[in-house]
Amino acid sequence: MLWAIGYDMRKARKARLPFAFRANGTQELPWDAPLMSASLSREEAKALSRLYGSPIPHGTVTIPEALREVRGLSLYDYAKAPLSRLLAMREAGIHTTASLAADAPGGALRALEASRHGFSIAVPVLLPKGAPLPGELMLTAKGGGLARLDCVDGDLNDLRMLDRAPRAGFSGLAVLLRLKRSRGSKPESASRFALAPHGDWQELAGGGLARFSSLEGGASS
Repeated sequence: MLWAIGYDMRKARKARLPFAFRANGTQELPWDAPLMSASLSREEAKALSRLYGSPIPHGTVTIPEALREVRGLSLYDYAKAPLSRLLAMREAGIHTTASLAADAPGGALRALEASRHGFSIAVPVLLPKGAPLPGELMLTAKGGGLARLDCVDGDLNDLRMLDRAPRAGFSGLAVLLRLKRSRGSKPESASRFALAPHGDWQELAGGGLARFSSLEGGASS
Protein backbone atom coordinates (compact mmCIF):
# COMPACT_ATOMS: atom_id res chain seq x y z
CA MET A 1 0.00 0.00 0.00
CA LEU A 2 2.82 2.42 0.83
CA TRP A 3 4.44 1.77 -2.53
CA ALA A 4 1.12 2.21 -4.40
CA ILE A 5 0.40 5.52 -2.64
CA GLY A 6 3.92 6.73 -3.38
CA TYR A 7 3.76 5.95 -7.10
CA ASP A 8 0.39 7.69 -7.46
CA MET A 9 1.60 10.67 -5.45
CA ARG A 10 4.63 10.96 -7.74
CA LYS A 11 2.27 11.10 -10.74
CA ALA A 12 0.26 13.84 -9.04
CA ARG A 13 3.39 15.88 -8.34
CA LYS A 14 4.49 15.63 -11.97
CA ALA A 15 1.04 16.87 -13.00
CA ARG A 16 1.25 19.61 -10.33
CA LEU A 17 -1.90 18.32 -8.67
CA PRO A 18 -2.68 17.96 -4.95
CA PHE A 19 -2.88 14.41 -3.62
CA ALA A 20 -5.24 12.81 -1.10
CA PHE A 21 -5.58 9.21 0.06
CA ARG A 22 -8.66 7.44 1.42
CA ALA A 23 -8.29 3.82 2.49
CA ASN A 24 -11.92 2.83 3.06
CA GLY A 25 -14.33 2.89 0.15
CA THR A 26 -16.67 -0.01 0.85
CA GLN A 27 -15.37 -1.17 4.25
CA GLU A 28 -14.21 0.36 7.53
CA LEU A 29 -10.79 -1.10 8.23
CA PRO A 30 -8.99 0.64 11.13
CA TRP A 31 -5.95 1.48 9.00
CA ASP A 32 -4.51 3.76 11.68
CA ALA A 33 -4.75 1.14 14.46
CA PRO A 34 -1.80 -1.00 15.69
CA LEU A 35 -3.38 -4.22 14.40
CA MET A 36 -3.02 -2.82 10.85
CA SER A 37 0.70 -2.09 11.26
CA ALA A 38 3.52 -3.67 9.27
CA SER A 39 7.28 -3.86 9.61
CA LEU A 40 9.55 -1.84 7.32
CA SER A 41 13.22 -2.72 7.07
CA ARG A 42 15.84 0.04 7.01
CA GLU A 43 16.46 -0.64 3.31
CA GLU A 44 12.78 -0.46 2.41
CA ALA A 45 12.29 2.71 4.46
CA LYS A 46 15.22 4.35 2.64
CA ALA A 47 13.77 3.36 -0.74
CA LEU A 48 10.33 4.70 0.23
CA SER A 49 11.92 7.91 1.48
CA ARG A 50 13.46 8.44 -1.95
CA LEU A 51 10.09 7.77 -3.60
CA TYR A 52 8.20 10.25 -1.41
CA GLY A 53 10.98 12.79 -1.06
CA SER A 54 10.33 12.77 2.69
CA PRO A 55 11.61 10.61 5.55
CA ILE A 56 9.76 7.32 6.03
CA PRO A 57 10.57 5.59 9.36
CA HIS A 58 11.65 1.98 9.60
CA GLY A 59 10.25 -0.49 12.10
CA THR A 60 6.65 -1.40 12.88
CA VAL A 61 4.34 1.38 11.68
CA THR A 62 0.83 2.04 10.42
CA ILE A 63 0.19 3.88 7.15
CA PRO A 64 -0.46 7.25 8.86
CA GLU A 65 2.67 6.81 11.02
CA ALA A 66 4.78 5.99 7.99
CA LEU A 67 3.48 9.02 6.06
CA ARG A 68 3.45 11.54 8.92
CA GLU A 69 6.35 13.61 7.54
CA VAL A 70 5.28 13.50 3.88
CA ARG A 71 4.58 16.96 2.50
CA GLY A 72 1.62 17.65 0.21
CA LEU A 73 -0.36 14.56 1.24
CA SER A 74 -3.85 14.58 2.76
CA LEU A 75 -5.28 11.51 4.53
CA TYR A 76 -9.05 11.35 4.88
CA ASP A 77 -11.90 8.92 5.46
CA TYR A 78 -15.50 8.40 6.61
CA ALA A 79 -16.49 6.29 9.62
CA LYS A 80 -19.65 4.98 11.29
CA ALA A 81 -17.89 4.77 14.62
CA PRO A 82 -18.07 5.85 18.27
CA LEU A 83 -16.52 9.17 19.22
CA SER A 84 -13.40 7.49 20.66
CA ARG A 85 -12.65 5.93 17.27
CA LEU A 86 -13.21 9.22 15.43
CA LEU A 87 -10.87 11.03 17.81
CA ALA A 88 -8.22 8.34 17.34
CA MET A 89 -8.41 8.80 13.57
CA ARG A 90 -8.10 12.56 13.95
CA GLU A 91 -5.10 12.11 16.26
CA ALA A 92 -3.49 9.91 13.60
CA GLY A 93 -3.73 12.77 11.10
CA ILE A 94 -6.74 11.48 9.16
CA HIS A 95 -9.37 14.08 8.25
CA THR A 96 -12.45 12.14 9.31
CA THR A 97 -16.13 12.63 8.50
CA ALA A 98 -18.58 10.85 10.79
CA SER A 99 -21.48 9.00 9.17
CA LEU A 100 -25.05 9.09 10.44
CA ALA A 101 -26.09 5.46 10.92
CA ALA A 102 -29.83 6.18 11.03
CA ASP A 103 -30.76 2.49 11.17
CA ALA A 104 -28.33 1.54 13.97
CA PRO A 105 -29.39 1.79 17.64
CA GLY A 106 -27.75 4.90 19.05
CA GLY A 107 -26.63 6.07 15.60
CA ALA A 108 -28.19 9.51 15.95
CA LEU A 109 -26.69 9.96 19.42
CA ARG A 110 -23.21 9.09 18.11
CA ALA A 111 -23.66 11.59 15.28
CA LEU A 112 -24.63 14.32 17.75
CA GLU A 113 -21.58 13.59 19.90
CA ALA A 114 -19.33 13.67 16.84
CA SER A 115 -20.79 16.98 15.68
CA ARG A 116 -20.18 18.57 19.08
CA HIS A 117 -16.51 17.61 18.73
CA GLY A 118 -16.18 19.31 15.36
CA PHE A 119 -16.76 16.40 12.97
CA SER A 120 -18.92 16.88 9.88
CA ILE A 121 -21.75 14.35 9.55
CA ALA A 122 -22.34 12.43 6.30
CA VAL A 123 -26.09 11.93 5.78
CA PRO A 124 -27.64 9.79 3.01
CA VAL A 125 -30.76 11.38 1.51
CA LEU A 126 -33.50 9.82 -0.63
CA LEU A 127 -33.23 12.18 -3.59
CA PRO A 128 -32.53 11.50 -7.28
CA LYS A 129 -29.37 12.73 -8.93
CA GLY A 130 -29.53 16.42 -9.73
CA ALA A 131 -32.42 17.17 -7.39
CA PRO A 132 -31.91 20.20 -5.10
CA LEU A 133 -30.85 19.48 -1.54
CA PRO A 134 -32.14 20.94 1.73
CA GLY A 135 -30.12 23.68 3.36
CA GLU A 136 -30.62 22.75 7.01
CA LEU A 137 -30.88 19.55 9.06
CA MET A 138 -32.21 19.40 12.61
CA LEU A 139 -31.10 16.27 14.47
CA THR A 140 -31.99 15.15 17.97
CA ALA A 141 -31.81 12.03 20.12
CA LYS A 142 -32.60 11.19 23.73
CA GLY A 143 -29.68 12.29 25.88
CA GLY A 144 -27.99 14.06 22.99
CA GLY A 145 -29.79 17.36 22.73
CA LEU A 146 -30.53 19.13 19.46
CA ALA A 147 -28.17 20.08 16.64
CA ARG A 148 -28.84 22.52 13.81
CA LEU A 149 -26.60 21.46 10.95
CA ASP A 150 -25.67 23.47 7.88
CA CYS A 151 -25.91 21.32 4.72
CA VAL A 152 -23.37 20.98 1.92
CA ASP A 153 -23.56 18.85 -1.22
CA GLY A 154 -21.30 15.84 -0.73
CA ASP A 155 -21.84 14.62 -4.30
CA LEU A 156 -19.88 17.50 -5.83
CA ASN A 157 -16.59 15.92 -4.75
CA ASP A 158 -15.17 13.54 -2.15
CA LEU A 159 -12.67 15.99 -0.67
CA ARG A 160 -14.23 16.70 2.69
CA MET A 161 -11.19 18.62 3.89
CA LEU A 162 -12.18 21.34 1.39
CA ASP A 163 -15.72 21.81 2.74
CA ARG A 164 -16.51 25.27 4.06
CA ALA A 165 -17.15 25.95 7.73
CA PRO A 166 -20.77 26.03 8.99
CA ARG A 167 -22.53 29.34 8.48
CA ALA A 168 -23.32 31.57 11.45
CA GLY A 169 -26.12 30.18 13.59
CA PHE A 170 -25.37 26.52 12.84
CA SER A 171 -23.73 24.13 15.29
CA GLY A 172 -22.11 21.90 12.68
CA LEU A 173 -22.00 20.64 9.10
CA ALA A 174 -24.10 17.93 7.42
CA VAL A 175 -22.64 16.46 4.23
CA LEU A 176 -25.66 15.33 2.19
CA LEU A 177 -25.20 12.37 -0.13
CA ARG A 178 -27.94 11.33 -2.54
CA LEU A 179 -28.60 7.64 -1.97
CA LYS A 180 -27.27 5.39 -4.68
CA ARG A 181 -29.39 2.21 -4.59
CA SER A 182 -28.18 -0.98 -6.21
CA ARG A 183 -30.33 -2.46 -8.95
CA GLY A 184 -33.17 -4.57 -7.55
CA SER A 185 -32.95 -3.15 -4.03
CA LYS A 186 -36.23 -2.36 -2.30
CA PRO A 187 -37.10 1.26 -1.44
CA GLU A 188 -38.29 0.28 2.03
CA SER A 189 -34.89 -1.12 2.95
CA ALA A 190 -33.17 2.08 1.84
CA SER A 191 -35.56 4.20 3.90
CA ARG A 192 -34.16 2.67 7.10
CA PHE A 193 -30.77 4.32 6.74
CA ALA A 194 -31.48 7.25 4.39
CA LEU A 195 -33.51 10.32 5.30
CA ALA A 196 -36.51 11.59 3.37
CA PRO A 197 -35.99 15.21 2.23
CA HIS A 198 -39.30 16.61 3.51
CA GLY A 199 -39.83 19.28 6.14
CA ASP A 200 -41.57 17.10 8.74
CA TRP A 201 -39.95 15.43 11.72
CA GLN A 202 -39.08 11.83 10.82
CA GLU A 203 -38.30 9.06 13.26
CA LEU A 204 -35.04 7.25 12.61
CA ALA A 205 -35.03 3.46 12.63
CA GLY A 206 -32.23 3.38 15.22
CA GLY A 207 -33.77 6.06 17.42
CA GLY A 208 -33.79 9.85 17.25
CA LEU A 209 -35.54 12.39 15.05
CA ALA A 210 -34.50 14.42 12.03
CA ARG A 211 -36.04 17.24 10.02
CA PHE A 212 -34.94 19.11 6.91
CA SER A 213 -35.84 22.66 6.02
CA SER A 214 -35.04 25.30 3.38
CA LEU A 215 -35.75 22.80 0.63
CA GLU A 216 -36.00 25.51 -1.99
CA GLY A 217 -32.57 26.88 -1.13
CA GLY A 218 -30.50 23.78 -1.85
CA ALA A 219 -27.07 23.10 -0.40
CA SER A 220 -23.71 24.40 -1.53
CA SER A 221 -20.18 23.13 -1.06
